[in-house]
Amino acid sequence: MAGDPQRRATSSCREAPSAAAAAAASAAQPSDPDLAQSLLSGRKLTAVAHQLWSSVVRRGDTVVDATCGNGHDALAMAALALSLAPTAGDAESAREEVRGRVVAMDIQEEAVRRTNQRLAAGLSEQQMARVHTICGCHSTLLQHVAPDSARLVAFNLGYLPHADRHPSVATPSPPTALPVLTTQPSSTVAALAAAVTATAVGGVISVMAYVGHTGGREEYDAVLNVAASLPTDSWVCWEHRSINRPLSPRLVVMRRTQ
Repeated sequence: MAGDPQRRATSSCREAPSAAAAAAASAAQPSDPDLAQSLLSGRKLTAVAHQLWSSVVRRGDTVVDATCGNGHDALAMAALALSLAPTAGDAESAREEVRGRVVAMDIQEEAVRRTNQRLAAGLSEQQMARVHTICGCHSTLLQHVAPDSARLVAFNLGYLPHADRHPSVATPSPPTALPVLTTQPSSTVAALAAAVTATAVGGVISVMAYVGHTGGREEYDAVLNVAASLPTDSWVCWEHRSINRPLSPRLVVMRRTQ
């Protein structure tokens, strides 16, 4: 069989995709280590989520951080979606312009401030011009993102990291610390419904849920109910969690296929 010329020709054709197809496939591939290695290596689930995003988001896409917190996720999204591309024109007049759009939301003003600060430190002025930060509930997502337009909508539920979870008179909080304000099942379900409408074909809704705080498990169950209710002919949904660590975070992913 190894000497069959027809078989060799068929194999050769399969191994030599068009330049456009090869470029598209390359852009869609996650960077090293790949996603499978991330899953097997015991990396933090946030790192696994970021690795997943890198296999979905393309340069020039619209991405949404629906709970931007301290801005880490928004910055990771911006690195994937906001690319520089030459404008049309001759070599002398051509300049670089940024493609793509990042929408970052949080209901807490302090979270939006922290996100703006982190993004400004990590992005160019041109890239920052493509970033829209919004202080508001994630359930209002469709006021800022058109239907069928987002390649990624990400939620990191729970409370703002480094908020003042244990305030006391004896140990006053830093000026930027906040009382705990957690996401709620009702608004999260509404936000997920909006995200379903906003997500483009081929896009993903990524939800990091936590069960270790009061109300967390109820919110996680609500997320699962939303995922389970999506039509199987146009959505594929799955979950990643550590079975022997019952209070560990859970990553729920919903991908629109058509």
